[in-house]
Amino acid sequence: MTMRNPGAIAFGLCLALGTAAYASDESFTAEGVVVAVQKAKDDARIADPHSMGDIVEVWMVYFDKWPRTKKPRFILIEYTHHDPIVRDRELDSTVWRFEISPAPTEQSGTCMSWWTQTFVPTAMGANQKLPPPKELGCFLMQKRPIALRSGKKQQGNPITPTTQ
Repeated sequence: MTMRNPGAIAFGLCLALGTAAYASDESFTAEGVVVAVQKAKDDARIADPHSMGDIVEVWMVYFDKWPRTKKPRFILIEYTHHDPIVRDRELDSTVWRFEISPAPTEQSGTCMSWWTQTFVPTAMGANQKLPPPKELGCFLMQKRPIALRSGKKQQGNPITPTTQ
């Protein structure tokens, strides 16, 4: 077989490499627990998912299972949705599977809302020294996370989920 168009082969190779680089920014799944929710101390989380516009929540999440090379323990997830609100008691006691994607570079600050930069710990993050939110990576989520199992605090590391 002879090579008739080396330019087309080079273009195809560049396209394949570009696609591989882009694929690293696509969504993936990871398992973890919500350790804090972005809100002012006395704010109630929005109760009506059918109100005008999207609901945007920002969660600080601790990961025990991370499928990628760089393994952060904590990240921020901006969850934009019209789904029913995940109840506080679920956030306080559940190990979740998240389908997330890294925020594009131009939106990397999107997880730090303009209205408050306060994160209130959940039961999974209570009595734990949480990192400063501004130092955490920002990821985006469009689909409700899937509850995998109940998590509970263990002595020694209060945010380590248990497997049941």
